[in-house]
Amino acid sequence: MKEFSLLFLALESTNKTSKKIEVIRQFLQDAPDEDKRWFLALFTGKRPKRSVSTKSMRQWALELTNLPEWLLAESYAAVGDLGETISLILPPVENHVERNLSEW
Repeated sequence: MKEFSLLFLALESTNKTSKKIEVIRQFLQDAPDEDKRWFLALFTGKRPKRSVSTKSMRQWALELTNLPEWLLAESYAAVGDLGETISLILPPVENHVERNLSEW
């Protein structure tokens, strides 16, 4: 996943088409085949159906944080994006796990 994150950051940090092509070429050369498929799916808008529901993500966030539901709802209303809201309220990561894009 680290490689995919670096790819995304590199693409966002330049407006030069030649640099973007080089970054993508390097990623496709080095990435495992499974990650290449995910890259193509995500960047062409052909991603698969969501395997985890929004309702489940909200429930897990509430369980992990012990926040009342109304506070999550108010936070979501202020932030405007559920993924960002959840990332802001979750406790810091204790165990860092390295996985490929396809594994996540």
